[in-house]
Amino acid sequence: MLTRRTVLVAGTAVAGVAAAGGAVLVARRPTLPLTLAALRPLVGDAFEVDGRTVTLASVTGRDGGRATEASFALRFTGAGDLPGATRTFAHADGDLVLHAEPVGAERSTLEAVVARTA
Repeated sequence: MLTRRTVLVAGTAVAGVAAAGGAVLVARRPTLPLTLAALRPLVGDAFEVDGRTVTLASVTGRDGGRATEASFALRFTGAGDLPGATRTFAHADGDLVLHAEPVGAERSTLEAVVARTA
């Protein structure tokens, strides 16, 4: 028989587990570092974004310049019209959260610019 005492004991146990760190209900995916060293080797790899597959086509400098840790651009290519927005780019090694905008007339290339200032 379910009693008030049983419900209170169970509730206290759940609260204790939650306060101590608790069980993870949703596994968190790893994130990829937003660095040249981490991203250059991924050129040519597939990423999933909003149910579509895109490919990291290049990691270059901004406006044709040399890429540095403080300033670089990521270009992703895919099929069809890819709207600009902030979204998660999921890769087998982890996720990137980027704001990317379409470039080019066909809008099948997304560019995300990293510009760190001191």
